[in-house]
Amino acid sequence: MTPFRSFKGTKTPSAACPRCQKLLDRVDALIGGPATPKPGDVTLCIGCGTILVFTPGLGLRIARPDDMEELSPEQTEVLAMARQFVKQARIIRQAEQN
Repeated sequence: MTPFRSFKGTKTPSAACPRCQKLLDRVDALIGGPATPKPGDVTLCIGCGTILVFTPGLGLRIARPDDMEELSPEQTEVLAMARQFVKQARIIRQAEQN
């Protein structure tokens, strides 16, 4: 089973990544599904790979260590793979621009 599938996504309120300011307005579930985020859920910025947490109103903040401690080992592993994928895609995009 691959955790990466075609992105359809669920529309969310637009929120900027606190690290790179990329505007994020969709989510998808890497495990299970469908994705319906709620405050406290963890997500990943597709622009920079920063691990984020939904706030009340579905804003975003950078995840803290205590947020990560609440994840299952499977969730942690899938999140790490997705984060690596985003970072590799960013490197490829930067190389193509040069």
